[in-house]
Amino acid sequence: MFFLNKFSKKSRLILCSILFLIIFLIVIGIIIKIRNHKNDNNMKKIKIATALETTRAFLEDNLKPELKKDNIDLEVIYKGNSYRETNQLLQNDKDVIAILDSHLVFAKNTLQKSNNSMSEDVMIAQPFYLSKIGFYTLDARILQIQNQIQSQIKINNITDLQNAIINLLTQNQPNQVINKIKILVCSDPIQKVLSFLFLQQMGLIHLKQGLQADNVILNPNDFIIPNHIEIVEEISLKELHNKFQNDNSIHFFINYPGVLGTKKQLFKLFTSLIIPSDIKNPIYDYTISLIVKTKDINSEKVKILKEALRKQHLIDYMNKRNSLYLEMIPVEKMDQISERINQKYNS
Repeated sequence: MFFLNKFSKKSRLILCSILFLIIFLIVIGIIIKIRNHKNDNNMKKIKIATALETTRAFLEDNLKPELKKDNIDLEVIYKGNSYRETNQLLQNDKDVIAILDSHLVFAKNTLQKSNNSMSEDVMIAQPFYLSKIGFYTLDARILQIQNQIQSQIKINNITDLQNAIINLLTQNQPNQVINKIKILVCSDPIQKVLSFLFLQQMGLIHLKQGLQADNVILNPNDFIIPNHIEIVEEISLKELHNKFQNDNSIHFFINYPGVLGTKKQLFKLFTSLIIPSDIKNPIYDYTISLIVKTKDINSEKVKILKEALRKQHLIDYMNKRNSLYLEMIPVEKMDQISERINQKYNS
């Protein structure tokens, strides 16, 4: 430090003070970095997978900071719209403790299709939300229906459509060919049953008489399709809107708003699924849920996730942000729904 001799005493004091301050700040920075590194090493790590963009945003922007308050690091693996891949991750990646993008019906079906003897059984740890699947159309297709069935009723909503159908059937003469209302659905049996439950809710099709839907696992053959309704099928949920656009004879299609994404703006939402009040309704079988391997249901990490996902301010946030597309399961109904669905599909 001989170069300091060139400066006045006052200047040397100032320079020494600055030098010591810099050294002090460097030492403090090193201490903080070591402490943070130590804290990071001590943080409990939880890994979860999802294929849903809505859920990914919630997990990373809301749940991750919430868990960090308790020194828990949440790692989110996102596989956009690749639901089978996230279900496979739950089986194959020992660090993935849960998935949050599927209902148990789909998870079980994926497990069966994998045909892997090493696969482990899965169950619902906690229900999350029900998707308000939509009944989509275009104004031109509605006008087409009105002309086709010679309806004097202007069809603006589901009630108008029901009344127009009643008039059509009332005025129908024996042996008269009925122009059918064509509805496009996904051909996957699981998605098809959910679509049929939605159509049943609208009063357009019916369950077979005497069938106790809340106690049995439904299949598409359990529904009665009236003569004036024609079901058109497409294998992929992601291609439904394209098939609808390319076939002018189809009047409606059913899909998840989350699958449609921004493309839903191209269509008219005619009506949405009404969330039933009775939790025994089979529609609840299709609740998007926190799904885990059965052996992990009582693990500490699963308990941490369940507790965090029950926090009311997080539930309120999701309901408010996504009110048009989903409805969160109320805390007071969570355990009952989990128990009923697990018992139904694991018995």
